[in-house]
Amino acid sequence: MKSPQNLFSCAILAISLGLSQAAHADTQYVNDMLRVDMRAGPTNTHKIIDFIKSGTPVNVISQSPDGVWYQVEANGKQGWIQAQYLTHERVARDMLVDAQAEIEKIKKHNETLQDSLSDTRTELKSLKAAHKQLNSGSVQLQRELENIQRISKEAISTEAALRDLSERNQMLETELEKLTQENQLVKAQNMREGIQFGILAMLAGIIATLVIPRITARRRRDVW
Repeated sequence: MKSPQNLFSCAILAISLGLSQAAHADTQYVNDMLRVDMRAGPTNTHKIIDFIKSGTPVNVISQSPDGVWYQVEANGKQGWIQAQYLTHERVARDMLVDAQAEIEKIKKHNETLQDSLSDTRTELKSLKAAHKQLNSGSVQLQRELENIQRISKEAISTEAALRDLSERNQMLETELEKLTQENQLVKAQNMREGIQFGILAMLAGIIATLVIPRITARRRRDVW
């Protein structure tokens, strides 16, 4: 036979279940208490079925008519927890842990940024050195270009001089060819004149050979 206390508890439970308003799906957290009792019914006389640690999220199922108790689901169990131990905000301890984790994350990110900044500065320094070297190389290239332009101008002048010399050489060769032809003509003329002179001398000799004896013979006859 059940005791009057148990009967009273069952009656209270039945009334609370029948009269409680169905709450919307709601997640709340156990407040800063180290732990909270989860009971089988909405009274302190009901059996404790679990201990819920501070910061544990619970799913609110319903609320007792007097609003003092919440029927919740947590750790795979359903039971009743006093409303004063639940809050919609996460407990300060968990928020502090999250804040510390976020701070550590920010610190690591800051360290990464510092390393990246250091690498960027090193790279910038290298780029400045490379830029300085490029400027120096550019000045050297400019000087070499000016030297090439000067040599090119000199080469153009030399080419023009060579062209003039070539034209003069061609003119001299033409004049030499003319002189050679004239010399050959003179030689040919001299040869003709020599031949003519030889022929005349030969004729003179022949004439002398033929005429002189006759003249001599005539003179002899005249003397006789």
